[in-house]
Amino acid sequence: MNTKSKTITLISVLMALSSASYAEDYYTDTTVNPGDPSSGTLKFAADNITVTLNTDWNGGWSIRGSDAVKTKATLVIGDYITYTETLGNIFADPTYNTATGTFIITGESGTYNATGLSTANIAPTAPTFRFSVGQANFNGLRLAGNTKLYLDAGNMNISGLKMGSGAAFNITGGTLYVASGSRISLDGDGSKLIMTGGKYIGENVTTEVGNGAILDLGVSKGFITRYFTLKDKGTLIIRADNALLQDESGKLRVFAYTGTSTLKLYANQAFAEFWGNATTDVVNAYTNGYDLTFNGVGGQNGTLNIFIESGYEWENNAIHFASTTKEVVEEVLGDITIGDVKVDKSNVEIVSDGSNGYYVNLIAVPEPSTMAAIFGFIALFMAARRRCR
Repeated sequence: MNTKSKTITLISVLMALSSASYAEDYYTDTTVNPGDPSSGTLKFAADNITVTLNTDWNGGWSIRGSDAVKTKATLVIGDYITYTETLGNIFADPTYNTATGTFIITGESGTYNATGLSTANIAPTAPTFRFSVGQANFNGLRLAGNTKLYLDAGNMNISGLKMGSGAAFNITGGTLYVASGSRISLDGDGSKLIMTGGKYIGENVTTEVGNGAILDLGVSKGFITRYFTLKDKGTLIIRADNALLQDESGKLRVFAYTGTSTLKLYANQAFAEFWGNATTDVVNAYTNGYDLTFNGVGGQNGTLNIFIESGYEWENNAIHFASTTKEVVEEVLGDITIGDVKVDKSNVEIVSDGSNGYYVNLIAVPEPSTMAAIFGFIALFMAARRRCR
């Protein structure tokens, strides 16, 4: 072999090694073992394939091409293997359009590390990410667009969370740990943090829900946060008894709110205090006959409007203000609406609980059928009156 030939061969080998080191495109099921390339960008270039790591990996990954993954792609992190994401964005190269399928990261005793999970380059639609890995660590977490992220099992550590319009984070199992001092911001129209299983623990964390975002809690004592504020146009939904707490011992969380926000109860919930920042702040609470307790009233009070949705009934002794005065309850209480009927204030009683608190009760609560008949009679009466004119 002459010198020129040797030089070309050496260059080819170096180029091949360089390519393997920085980018691996996978089109079929693949197992990466020790000695194989274990760094660079791991790219899923075909639909419905699985890549299994049996060696530590340092690099990045992406779903390549808008048509590459329509069903699913699975990354299996082997036992005691660590995968480290070094890219600042999950789609670091915006020329890689998004896929529409599901990206699964799994491995019971594997570790997934990321400097950040950001989906800012996703366009026009976003895939779904499902984590059931032993340990997932994120230094910041940003979900943009219509990204959907599931925590199905294992532990996930985050140092902060920012969710944009249409993004959804679903906790179906495992535990989401939020670093002490972090801020969780649900601030995009239609963005949702939903719990149907697992647990959220952020014992010195500020959680804010506003601007069309929804926090939907379906696990009793499942969501623990040190500070909580329901901001303007935010919605809190409670589907399991005392889903929102301050700590694991069961200490109640202060219900702080600003602007006009919504609370919906499909289970019982107690709060440490009802805390508005200004007298103009309003909470529209759909209590639906469930127990809603505030152990005091703080801040500038604000207004609590009570609604009973169609299909539910009013229950006396269900709305309870403890450790306060009758005058404060009267000041805080706004309108009461059952179905489509606004209750006249003359039918509202502020009743002592025998201690240092008060219930909001009604003297007479018409049955839904009775209210419908009343409204029907009124409608007929008004129509007859117009004909007489």
